[in-house]
This record gives sequence, C-alpha cells and structure tokens, in this order.
Amino acid sequence: MASAEQPYSAEQAFDLQEEFLNRKKANTFKERRKEGKTTYTRSSYAVMVIGGFSLLFNFIGIGMPYWRSSWVAVIGYGHARHWGLFYLQGRAVRLHHEVSDIACKHMGETMLGGTCIDPLCRWYQLKCLHYYDFYVQSYVIGVVLVCVTIIYVLVMRWMIILNPRTIKFANMWVRIATFLQLASIIAWFFFSEMMFSGLEEMAYYPRPPFGLSFFLMSAAVFGWIVVTVLVRILRSMWPEVDPDDPDQFASDEDDDDEEDSPNKQREWFYKDLQGAEQGPFKSSEMIGWIDSGHLPTETLVRAAEESDYSELGNGSKIKNAPTIGTPLPGKTATAAAGERTWFYQDTSGNIQGPFPTSQMRSWLSEKHFPPETLIRAADETDFTPLGDGSRVF
Repeated sequence: MASAEQPYSAEQAFDLQEEFLNRKKANTFKERRKEGKTTYTRSSYAVMVIGGFSLLFNFIGIGMPYWRSSWVAVIGYGHARHWGLFYLQGRAVRLHHEVSDIACKHMGETMLGGTCIDPLCRWYQLKCLHYYDFYVQSYVIGVVLVCVTIIYVLVMRWMIILNPRTIKFANMWVRIATFLQLASIIAWFFFSEMMFSGLEEMAYYPRPPFGLSFFLMSAAVFGWIVVTVLVRILRSMWPEVDPDDPDQFASDEDDDDEEDSPNKQREWFYKDLQGAEQGPFKSSEMIGWIDSGHLPTETLVRAAEESDYSELGNGSKIKNAPTIGTPLPGKTATAAAGERTWFYQDTSGNIQGPFPTSQMRSWLSEKHFPPETLIRAADETDFTPLGDGSRVF
C-alpha cells in the first residue's frame, strides 16, 4: 500500500508561497520589459492575422492579371482581356513588352515609303508608343511590389521571432514597404488611365474597369497600414534594452512609486466557491463585480490589512471603505454640534481625519479597521490601538 503524501510544514509552505510570489513578480510586464523578454500579446496576434491575409493578397495581386479587366468585345476581337503587372491575358497570354513589339511590328508593316500616313499605320503607331510607355512603367512597378512583398515576408518572420531587435527592424521596414506599395498602386492607376485615354484619341477603345487583383492589393495596403500602427505600439512596449542608460525605464519606476503612494485604493481578497483565496483586487474591481452580480452576498471577503474574513453582504463594506492614505471622498459625514471627532493612522503611517464619531462608528461596524489601528480623539495628543472599538462607541 502506497504511503500517504506527507503535507508541507508551515515553513515549507511559507517558502513555496514566497517563491511563487517572487516568480509572479518577475513575470510582470514591467520586469519582462526591463529584461527585454517579450511575450505575445493581442497586438502581436493581430499583426500575425492581419499581416497574413495582407501578404496573401499581395501574392494574388502580383501573380494574377486582373488589375483591369474588359468584358466588352470590339470589332475583330471577341475575347475578354485582363491586364496585370507583367502580362496581358486575352486569346493568348503575352508579356507587356511582347504586346508592344507586336504593335510596333504592325506599324512597320503598314508604313508607305518610310512614312506613317495611313490611318491604320497611325493607329499601330499610337498603340506602339503607349504600349511601350506602359510596359516600362508596369514592369518597374511590378518589380517594386515584388521587393515590397519580400520585405513583408521578412517583417512577418521578425514578428514570429518577436524580440526587441526584430520588432525594431519590423517597425522600420514595414513603414517603408507600406509607403512603397501605396505609391505603386497610385502610380499604376494613373499610368493605366493615361494609356487608355491615349488610345481613345483615334478610335473607340473600351476602358476596362479595375479588377480583382487591383482591389486585393488596395485592401492589402489598408491591412499593412494597420500592421504598421500595431508594430509601432509593440515597439513602444518592447524597446531594446540599453545597458548604458540607467534611466531608460525611469518612467516605469515612477509609475510604481505612484502605485505605492498613500493615495492608492484598498486591496481585497475573497474566497471562491472551492474555498481558495483569490486576490488581491482593488476596490474599483471588486465594486464592478458586486454591481454586475458576479459575487454572491455570502462571499467571504477581507481587506488586505485584515486577517479575518466576513460575508460580503450588500457590498457596502467595500463601497464605503476609505481609500488608503486619504479619507473616502464625498463619504465623510459632517460632525454635529458637540460631536467628538477622531484621527487615525492608515497602513502607510499617514494621519487621517478628523472624522466625526458617527462616521467612525459606521466604518467600525463594517470592520474597516483592524484592532491594531492607532486612533486618537481630537482633544488627545497620543495615539493608542483601536482594540475592540469601545472607545468610539
């Protein structure tokens, strides 16, 4: 028969609890930030999702010839045509420079005596010039977008690694890539408009509307803009640690000092349905749970400076509790004529008061003060422990 597991001694339990608290403190955002130990957050997950879809749209936009699509047939050509960054799809698939060469070849074949005076020759001459300009412009834009997509792949890889240095690289390059992609799309829009407007100088040439690839690339730009903002946020969250700058995280320490100031909210513990202690939680959190009905009235609660639990009831114990270091604003009663007033020392050693006897009795009945709280009446000079509170009653 297996022997029963030996329970921990009080000293061992204390050591384990202290070790747990130290680990918990070392794993806070501020401590990880100081050590450059990043962790995935909602912002980084959003970067992965939005960036992943945007990258997919980039691949489709570059590879598919649907930047502009015409479904209108013209005389002698009854097929749909689709224009992409690198090639034109119609009855056959041809690169843009091949289309330009064909138009220039037809121009040369219709010239008479080395001059282009025939209407058909002039039409091919117009197509040759505009196709040449467009294929140069479209190829340049296509190469830029390919390079931009490679940068995006690197950005996504850096965000998967996720350390302060890779976030720094991603923050710098994603802005450059997003600007180049936006500029490229705008440039392709104007260059294609110029080409089709020029072709209409001598004949009716149906201007094809923008197609799926163009809209996907445009949607990708908006996605990358969002990614740029999120990466900038991550960059501010996880800066590179500079060992030569002792004041790099001084603002974080100032925040800690502010949290430790005597004006912070009281903290509370409660016991869940299994009897396990949960906390500490600030008064504002507890009040929110009370108002939303998450904590039943029989829940056992205590303030951080108290040792005994008591039932939550209607929550007035927490709602009317004075904050640490300052009396509860708007809750202090006015002393009636001849009513005795009192001072007490809070857990930070600061003197609070004076409060009328009626106010002190209210707080005592709700067990806001532990017995060791030092109090004195306004007409006294020395503080003494509260004890059972009979002095006030």
